[in-house]
Amino acid sequence: MAMGDRIKEKRIEKGLTMEQLADRLGVGRSAVNKWEKGYVKNIKRSTIEKMCLILDCSPAYLFEWSEDIKDYGGMNEEIAFLRNIMPAEDILTDTEKELVRLFRTLPDAKRSEVIQYCKFLASEAKREKKKDTASSKEA
Repeated sequence: MAMGDRIKEKRIEKGLTMEQLADRLGVGRSAVNKWEKGYVKNIKRSTIEKMCLILDCSPAYLFEWSEDIKDYGGMNEEIAFLRNIMPAEDILTDTEKELVRLFRTLPDAKRSEVIQYCKFLASEAKREKKKDTASSKEA
């Protein structure tokens, strides 16, 4: 199986569209399309690392170095951080991971609603914190 086929296989397995994968990688949809069609094989190392995290597979699998190695065996955010792929603030707690899993099951319209609700809750929490800080200064 060629590299493009492997990228496509893992992308579909993860339930991602080309556009979703492109957005997560910070590239255009056309780049993903070219990779999957086999037109481009020279991909930046940083992009490969992110892609392997997103698709939960090893570079060896994607680049046909091995038929057997399909994933990192559950490579997680902590390992990614240690490899300097992700900043420390991007390491997720179990609760955050569950939220992401649930969020990914939602259609785009519902995702927008969730984002708006989270923004509302964050602004409420910020307002309450300011109120509490002001109250403690007065005391």
